[in-house]
Amino acid sequence: MADCRLIRLEFTSAFEMLDFVQVVNDHVGREVGFDEDSVHWVGVAVRECVINAIKHGNKNDATKRVFVEFETVFENGVNELGIRIRDQGQGFDPESLANPLDP
Repeated sequence: MADCRLIRLEFTSAFEMLDFVQVVNDHVGREVGFDEDSVHWVGVAVRECVINAIKHGNKNDATKRVFVEFETVFENGVNELGIRIRDQGQGFDPESLANPLDP
């Protein structure tokens, strides 16, 4: 039987929240068994995503919120970690972007 855990964070678009998200990320990463190097690099990715959610998604609008979820699954000796970051911005249609591989 799998042991699943979900940690949900919700906060206003404030860069001051980055350190809190980092603390949670580091704790969860160690809990699933990541080495310190992996904890660091996952933290860099999460931090960049949260910055993008605040700056680009929510356009620095303090009335909009950022949502971060850490989901861990421990099953049959395998540890998995899923991380989801959402904002309340307008979003965009990825199909409308130019292909970066085109000349």
